[in-house]
Amino acid sequence: MSIMNPFVSDMFERITAEPSRLAQYNKRSTITSRKFQTAVRSTLP
Repeated sequence: MSIMNPFVSDMFERITAEPSRLAQYNKRSTITSRKFQTAVRSTLP
């Protein structure tokens, strides 16, 4: 169980960082649900 907490934390950080990068790249101030869906699909196998 102790290995799951860092794993979940790492995945959460990756999922939240990706849409942030996409928003900065596209010069947008908001992150849409579509960006989050794209991030989840690209992060999770």
